[in-house]
Amino acid sequence: MMISRMFGTCVAVLVLFGAVALVTPAPAAADQEVVVIWPLEQGESPLSVRRQVLEHGFFMAVLQEAEAALPLSLEEPRRVALGTFLRPRVDDLVTSYTETGAAVQEEPAAYVVTLEVGVNGQALEEMLKSTGTFYTAGKAWPYALTLSGANPGERRKLDVLQSVTGLHVVDVSAGEASLDIPRLALRKGGDGVWQGTLATGSETYSGRHTDLEPLWLQLWSRYFGLAAVQDRVLGTVFLSVQGWPDLDGALAFDAALGDVGESLDNETLVHLSLRPDEARGMWRIRTTDRERLARDLGSILSGKGLSFELSESRVPEREEGLMREL
Repeated sequence: MMISRMFGTCVAVLVLFGAVALVTPAPAAADQEVVVIWPLEQGESPLSVRRQVLEHGFFMAVLQEAEAALPLSLEEPRRVALGTFLRPRVDDLVTSYTETGAAVQEEPAAYVVTLEVGVNGQALEEMLKSTGTFYTAGKAWPYALTLSGANPGERRKLDVLQSVTGLHVVDVSAGEASLDIPRLALRKGGDGVWQGTLATGSETYSGRHTDLEPLWLQLWSRYFGLAAVQDRVLGTVFLSVQGWPDLDGALAFDAALGDVGESLDNETLVHLSLRPDEARGMWRIRTTDRERLARDLGSILSGKGLSFELSESRVPEREEGLMREL
C-alpha cells in the first residue's frame, strides 16, 4: 500500500491492489468521504466490480478514521500492518454508506464511485486503545518475549501483531532494557492450544486460546488498560472556563466538549458554579497534547466572550452562589 498526502488541499491519495482512492478527511463525528477510482479490465463492467469497489471504499474509510483517531501518525510499515489488522473488522465498524456519485471513465477505463461512509468512531478508537496502537503511535515500546511451538505462519502473524500493537522485542538478559518492561511468554502445546502469560510490575495476566491473535489481544488489552501505562502518553489537566450568562451555556459547552479535537482523549465535568454576573465550569481532561488542546480550545471559544485556563491541578472554587459538584 502506498499512501501520500497533499497538504493544503487535505486530500489523501491511496493506491491499493491497483485501485486508487481519494480520501478527503471529515470531522470525527461525520461520515468519511471516499472517491474510489477502480481500473476496469477488458470485459469488466461497473456491475461486475461493484462489490469490490464498495469493500475497498469501506476499508479505506475505516483506515482513514483510524489514522485520524491516533495522536501521532504511524510509520508506513505500521500503517500496512494496521490495515491488515482492520480489514477483517471493517464490516463491524461501518455503520452506513451513501453513494453520492458514480461514473465510468474512458481513458484509462475506470469505474469512479463517490461514497460517504459512516464509521463507528467510538468503537474504532476503543479498539486502537485496547490493542495499544493509540498509545504507541509515536514510538514502539520494548518488551521481552519467550516463544515456543510457533510455525512460520504463526511467526509472521506475530510480527504483524507486534507492529499493530507497537512493540519490539529486547533481550533483557543482555542488558538491552530495564527489568521493569513487560514480559510475555507464549507457548503452543501439542494439542494446538496457545498459552500465554504477561508479567508487568506487580501484575500477571494469563490466558489460553486455540488461535494466537485472540490470546495476544486479550493479554495486551489488560496491560494497556492500566492507568499507569496510559499515563505514559496521556496527561491530566484541569480546564476552567468562565463568562457564560447562565448555566445553560456551560451545559451546552459540556455536551460539545468531546468534539474539540484529537488532542482531547476524554473529559469529566468537575463542577459548575453560578455567580451573580456569570456562570463558570471546570473539567478534568485527559489529553495527548496540552499545547494542541489549548489551541483547539482557543479556536472554538474565540469571540464568544469567554475565558479559559488550563492548569495541572484543580483549584477549588470558593465563590458564593450555586455550585454543582459532580
